[in-house]
Amino acid sequence: MAGLEFLAAIANATEEGLKIAPAEAESDDLGVDGAIVSPAGLLSSLSSAGAKMGEWNPPLHEEGGSCPVAWKDDEDVLAPGSARSSRKIRKEVVPGKPGSEWHVCDICDYKTQSLATIKTHIKNGCSRTQKPGIKMHFCDELNCTYKTKRAGDLKKHKKFVHSINVKLYPCPFPGCTYTAKQASNLTQHTQNVHSLNVQWHRCTFPHCTFKAKQTGDLRRHRQQIHDLDVKWHYCREVGCGYKAKLKHSLTQHIKRRHGVRK
Repeated sequence: MAGLEFLAAIANATEEGLKIAPAEAESDDLGVDGAIVSPAGLLSSLSSAGAKMGEWNPPLHEEGGSCPVAWKDDEDVLAPGSARSSRKIRKEVVPGKPGSEWHVCDICDYKTQSLATIKTHIKNGCSRTQKPGIKMHFCDELNCTYKTKRAGDLKKHKKFVHSINVKLYPCPFPGCTYTAKQASNLTQHTQNVHSLNVQWHRCTFPHCTFKAKQTGDLRRHRQQIHDLDVKWHYCREVGCGYKAKLKHSLTQHIKRRHGVRK
């Protein structure tokens, strides 16, 4: 209703105090009591009428002037009614502890000691990727921008990437300095390097004593040595009976023997 009242006030003001200038003036300007008025003057009158109605009027810019509203990145200067939240960077300092200054995002409490990192987080990460109702978990290590929806994933990230709260598994073999962050990695190490607690995979071909630690190694042995479980690749050139166990070997044969390049 406020908009309709505003338009009605303008119409009344026009009927009462404004009238078209005489035709002989050869001008499209509006006049008050027969005087010629510039369009800028009319705009000023309309703005004044709007102000009396309680309407908001933006400040008029002078010719050659600049807008008084300065838009700044990573601060809380935002357009009225903007969908974006006000974004600030606050600092946290532990008294008596040098180098304990943290830069904290006031939206999600992500913090880092790097000012550049927090600015990047605010500009590209926080408000655009964080959906309502979803709590994001951020890595607080210096210059690390990792984030995740699950606290468990953040714990794993800090464990394997930053070696935080890691339980190391040292190799029990005498003189070996190997350590692993997972027990399964230590098991693979002791089996592959020291042959400890190995489940051997043995070749079943008669009189063959080959054994392997990995099933893949046994499969390749059976194919290459005993021609078992082989998928043969045959040469299709007329009169050529060449065959190979590996496709790469067949390709090389065709190039060298028949001069054909695929």
